[in-house]
Amino acid sequence: MFPIRLPALRERPDDIEPLMRHFLERFTKQMGKPVRGLRERDLRALRQYNWPGNVRELEHVLEQAVIVSEGPFLEFAGFSAARTPTIAPDTSGSLKTLKELERDHILAALRRTGGRVSGPTGAALLLDINPKTLEARMKKLGIQRMVGVAE
Repeated sequence: MFPIRLPALRERPDDIEPLMRHFLERFTKQMGKPVRGLRERDLRALRQYNWPGNVRELEHVLEQAVIVSEGPFLEFAGFSAARTPTIAPDTSGSLKTLKELERDHILAALRRTGGRVSGPTGAALLLDINPKTLEARMKKLGIQRMVGVAE
């Protein structure tokens, strides 16, 4: 027997894009889904990710993206290639609930976009979620559409 060493995916970033194309083609055909575009920032994040789960993790991330995507671009819900930031312990004693944090975050995004929810300068793009999902969360959190608000 001859041992064959196949380097981990993180050691061969040039293989990520061809593997992505292969998996996307396979999943769109299997599921009868339309071919969707890939944002440059998402491609960059996929290339920079460490891929501890190797090719199978890439396959899973792409399969999930094909399943959940509704707009013209692939949506990578739940995938984050960003490193987890180091957070200093909060000694103030009070914490906001996740609902309060989500509400504050959405409001900040809406202020930054002048109240625009969708489109190329909308809060949904800034928050990297589907505009319909953002509208549903806004409704659930009691956030009204903001008109002409500037930060």
